[in-house]
Amino acid sequence: MRLLLVIANNTALAGGGVTVDWTGSFTMRDKSVISSNAAYDGGGGIVVYSGGNVELLGGTISNNVASGNGGGVQVTSDNALVDFGRLSVGENVVFSNNSASTAYSRSSSHDAVYNAQIKGTSWSSPFTQGTIIMI
Repeated sequence: MRLLLVIANNTALAGGGVTVDWTGSFTMRDKSVISSNAAYDGGGGIVVYSGGNVELLGGTISNNVASGNGGGVQVTSDNALVDFGRLSVGENVVFSNNSASTAYSRSSSHDAVYNAQIKGTSWSSPFTQGTIIMI
C-alpha cells in the first residue's frame, strides 16, 4: 500500500515545501500533492541544490509562491553546465497556479534540459512554474 504524500501550507527561506540538498534525493509518486507553500527566496514548492536529485513521477505541484524564482520548482547549479540527471518530471505530473515574483527568462542553452527532462508538461514565459539558476 502506498501512502499519499501531502506537503502543504509551509513557509521557508527557500524550498517552501521540499528542500533537496547537495547530496539528497526526493521522489514524488501517484496522487501526492505539494501545494500552498511559500518561499522568500526561490522554489515555492521545491528547491533542488546542485548535486541533489529529484524525480517527479506523478502528483500535483500547485498554488506555491516564491518571492524569487521558481514558484513550483527551482533547480540551482554551481556549474556552467546544468546536470541533466538532477530533475526528472514524468508525464503524469501536474503543475498549476504556481507563481514567482521574479519570473525567470530561460536562455536557449537551458532548452535542452527541459526537452530532455520535462515530459508532457508545458513550460512557458514568464517562467513561473520552475527555473534553473546558475549560482
